[in-house]
Amino acid sequence: MSALFHRWPKRVAAAVVAAALALAGLATWLLSATASPPTPQAVPSTVYTGPGFDPCWAPDNASMDAWLQSPYRGIGVYLGGLRYAPGCKAQNTANLTKEWVGRQAALGWRFLPLYVGSQAQYKDSQGNYQSDFDTLTTDTAFQLGSSEADDAANLARGLNFPPTSVIYNDMENYDHRYTPLVLAYSQGWTQELHRAGYRSGWYSSSATGIKDQAAAYGPGSPDVVDIANWNNTNTTDDPNVKPSQWANHQRVHQTQGGHQESYGGFTLNIDTDWFDVGQASRATVERLAGFDRDLTAVLASVRTFDCHGCGNAGHDQAKAAVLSRDDTFADALGGSALAAQAGGPLLLTAPQTMNQSSLNELRRILWPGSTVYLLGGTKALSPAVEHAVAAAGFKTQRVAGADRFETAVNIARTVSPHGAPSSVLVATGTDFPDALAAGAAAGALGISAQTPVAGAPAPQPGDVSHNGAVVVLSDGAKLPAASQAYLAGMDPAATKMYGVGGKAVAAVHTAFPSWQNWVTFTPLFGSDRYGTAVAVAQRFSYLPTSVVVASGANWPDALSGGAMAAHRGVPLLLTDPKVLAAATGYYLGGKNNPITTATLVGGTAAISAASASALGDAFSYPGQWDLTTIH
Repeated sequence: MSALFHRWPKRVAAAVVAAALALAGLATWLLSATASPPTPQAVPSTVYTGPGFDPCWAPDNASMDAWLQSPYRGIGVYLGGLRYAPGCKAQNTANLTKEWVGRQAALGWRFLPLYVGSQAQYKDSQGNYQSDFDTLTTDTAFQLGSSEADDAANLARGLNFPPTSVIYNDMENYDHRYTPLVLAYSQGWTQELHRAGYRSGWYSSSATGIKDQAAAYGPGSPDVVDIANWNNTNTTDDPNVKPSQWANHQRVHQTQGGHQESYGGFTLNIDTDWFDVGQASRATVERLAGFDRDLTAVLASVRTFDCHGCGNAGHDQAKAAVLSRDDTFADALGGSALAAQAGGPLLLTAPQTMNQSSLNELRRILWPGSTVYLLGGTKALSPAVEHAVAAAGFKTQRVAGADRFETAVNIARTVSPHGAPSSVLVATGTDFPDALAAGAAAGALGISAQTPVAGAPAPQPGDVSHNGAVVVLSDGAKLPAASQAYLAGMDPAATKMYGVGGKAVAAVHTAFPSWQNWVTFTPLFGSDRYGTAVAVAQRFSYLPTSVVVASGANWPDALSGGAMAAHRGVPLLLTDPKVLAAATGYYLGGKNNPITTATLVGGTAAISAASASALGDAFSYPGQWDLTTIH
């Protein structure tokens, strides 16, 4: 044809070419007018609750479309890995593309991405047991887990799985002698996935791999477990996993092994699963950074309470307030519990002169005639301070004693004036950390205990509960006379008694030897001030969604922050100013912790940027949290 074409005159050739081009243009237009629209694409998600299945390879589009008639909307897909079944690879490679994933996501499918890496034990093609772990140490097993996590993360990115997706390691059944190596491998896997911005999943048999993970449960554990237990029950409960472990929508249950099912004329060989995997919300680290301690306390109040008579969402109406001196903690240690139960903030001022910012905040949040509690005698807060508060239109009530111990007892009597409190937390008054952690917990306990009493007068703004919770102070490892006399009037069978910190526990044991641990008295302590604050949090705050964090090296921010924490009903944690305290990081990194917000009380001198960054990474994932600073 080309030879004939060249023998034609130029005019004919030009005409033919023109005609051909016109026909080509018409064909292109007709095709574009009649072609199917582009296939919808969506970002894949690993969040899903309901039935699902996992086949050996990704089914083709026709099968997936037909299986929209099934009850399943979750599907396991194999990313790859050293020990991924050779017989499934070719078909999986042909089907599993980012376009396939995006198409299925747009149709409503949710995913369980699996990576079959090195195995502690597997059978070769002849049916003989082999192991990829025989030559490993715990160090090299950790490194192997980290390396294979990198590979899995790269494969997931190639399929457009976004950050915070869960990527599951498929560790098949193995002999118990490999347990230490498997755990080291899984820790490397989890740590590296977190570094890459993904969540860590772990598939294994309930009786081996999952049982081992449950026994070693802690911050280094996988974020989600996929439990192989073929009992055909659509629940994620398992006898080898405690209810408190992976409890925040962090489980998948493989309910049945390989079998065939058909929908829409297409038959697949599948395992079936029950998913309960929740969303990893983007977290927030909020810093309240006043110019000084007094202004930081004001910011804690501003963040919590609305202007009086206003109705701004997310803020409460204050009923009262507590005022304490800003140069020492002696009289203030029970103040956060009082502030929370009175329904207001704890503010600070200089002993001799009323701080203008604190006074302005009182005017902003309180109606005229509201009560302002002054902690300590006239040396702690001078008559001039009291006069300034009264002149602003508020009723003052001074709570004082001969020393810090008697002041704490009188604060307790103010909290619970008509009878025994519901709970007493004893902490040392010779230092501040234990008492402030106790004060935040007591405030939250007291709020929950504020129940109406039949026949009692209607509560008025600023009233505190007759059945509140209080803090009483020890003098190190002994009880001073005021504290011992107050406690002697308690019935430990009716009022719950707690010792916060080792010194307070020793003081109570010495003064009241008949109070038995875990029967009439509960000791709460850690190896240091940070561990003690965590022990208090673990006792009184079950799965909090937020926390308040203050420096464990200085008291003012923890005092005002404790009142805010108590009002919110969340724990007060402490950290070293320069580095995140180990105990605090361990608590925040709990696998079933639903914490999405941490409020830091104090500027970078109180809690450094490095400590704040480590804190965000502890309860979220690297790069998956935002820092907000309020000045």
